[in-house]
Amino acid sequence: MRSTILILVLTLTSLVHPEDHAVIVLYHHVSQDTPASTSVSPARFSAHLDYLSDHQFNVLALTDMIARLRSGERLPDNAVAITFDDGYRSVLTTAAPELKRRNFPFTVFVNPSSVPNGGIYLNWQELKEIQAAGGDIQNHGHRHDRISHPDRNESQAKWRQRVVEEIEFGQRAIADHLGHRPTLFAYPYGEFSPALAEIVLDMGLTGLGQHSGAVGYLSNFGGLPRHPFYTGADHIERFALRINTRPMPVVAAPQGPLRVAAEAKVELHLEHIMANTRCFFDGHPAQAQSSSGLSRQYELGPFPQRRTKFNCTKADEIGNFYWWSYLFIRERPWPAHTTPVSRRQRSVPGCLL
Repeated sequence: MRSTILILVLTLTSLVHPEDHAVIVLYHHVSQDTPASTSVSPARFSAHLDYLSDHQFNVLALTDMIARLRSGERLPDNAVAITFDDGYRSVLTTAAPELKRRNFPFTVFVNPSSVPNGGIYLNWQELKEIQAAGGDIQNHGHRHDRISHPDRNESQAKWRQRVVEEIEFGQRAIADHLGHRPTLFAYPYGEFSPALAEIVLDMGLTGLGQHSGAVGYLSNFGGLPRHPFYTGADHIERFALRINTRPMPVVAAPQGPLRVAAEAKVELHLEHIMANTRCFFDGHPAQAQSSSGLSRQYELGPFPQRRTKFNCTKADEIGNFYWWSYLFIRERPWPAHTTPVSRRQRSVPGCLL
């Protein structure tokens, strides 16, 4: 059993104005005939878009949003970006017409090794149709491999080489078929590490995960959060809550997601925590073992799931709602990366956080 010490310093300020933040939402399938854990129904998806229209949200292209954040340029009020992972067929047949009708831009992250196979995935010609409908195609990894950490017995050098090849193969394929090199990389399964985020940034890319939260100027551009939606977690009240969140500024050590053993006990220390901040572990209220002033200490574990989140939220005096999420990735007893064939054979459910 491994024990890990994690020190987090949370600071929250009311000076996060509407133009200083944005929200990125994540979908996979828009269908009633696909796995519930990665799907929203067409009716529910349409209701989400209606909410954005009715409440005057500014739907931005994700590349534009991120460029503005990275340059310090102010965003419009209520800025949001819409994304899809994996490039499933329902994005073209169901989602794109609804988005085009409202003139909403959107981003689709694809795995180029899956594109020629067709089936449930969009092919290259269909991805061109996505572009014509206002969609932007970005990189989700060539083969959707697990790349957050080295395999067992894999050296750091070999792991880094594998990561760079996985990303670069995707970059070249998209450039060859669609005429542009992506600037964004969505981590397969939403899994990343500080070391992986550093590689992604060194390659000139912005990384995106699947952990919840809003984005702002102080966000980690090696691992931006996105609010995921799927059956059972897509009702309009939940959508409204998450689409209106703001980033909770956090200084964390160690930085980024933490890999843990299944039976690990993690001592989690929070410093400078604001009054009325609530924290949750794996969706359940987290009870602090000790509390003193602005400090709290938690003991977390075990970690039976592949991915577990620790979330903290706070509503301020004028109704703003702040959200922050930290990801734990359980060490796996199986081989880390897969071939395109084995990926097609296994079921997709469980990739969301």
